[in-house]
Amino acid sequence: GVSSSNTDTSSRQFPSGFKYPKQGTYIVRLIVSNAAGSDTQYITVTVKPFEIKPNFTATVTGLKIVFNNTTTPNLTSNQYQWDFGDGTGVSTQKNPTYTYKTAGTYNVCLTASNYGVSNDYCKEFKLTGSSINIVESLQDQIVIYPNPSKDGKFTISSKTANPLTINVTDILGKTVFSQNIGSISSKTINLGNVQNGIYFIEINNGTSSTIQKLIMEK
Repeated sequence: GVSSSNTDTSSRQFPSGFKYPKQGTYIVRLIVSNAAGSDTQYITVTVKPFEIKPNFTATVTGLKIVFNNTTTPNLTSNQYQWDFGDGTGVSTQKNPTYTYKTAGTYNVCLTASNYGVSNDYCKEFKLTGSSINIVESLQDQIVIYPNPSKDGKFTISSKTANPLTINVTDILGKTVFSQNIGSISSKTINLGNVQNGIYFIEINNGTSSTIQKLIMEK
């Protein structure tokens, strides 16, 4: 049985629609019986958290920006919240178009929400009035692979010239690895002494930071 649920049994041949109250591992028991007797089988069900990865690209003409939403998974329009960074402009459209009143630097953020999960993604834009430069975020300059890792080794590939510091924590927030790795194009870290599971790595270049998920599957 599932704690706090009174609908965790079914007599249907192909039951569906049951919602587990939280993520975790559950044991499902199937009992088949007839006049000749009964038999019982068990299976393990792992319920993982719902993940949203907001992202977008942009096409610009003067002070007008047309946004292309590339969030995964694909959500409905009312599950997006845009903040165009000028103090007034917001939108819940999936692919909005926004025109700024003056040139300047604007931090545009997209928040995507569903099933109680909410994540955001931001990019900084420098508008001159006739053209635009996109300042690539630290998140876009960092690639971590392989992820999941089978041996505890993760390679960090960086396009930023700034020195980097990294801090890895488990899902309870406990630090399991921390290091100043300096200015690098590629660096391999070894987390082979930690248990299987989900970890979070924060990478900081002195002016901004990004947090990414690491999965250990030794």
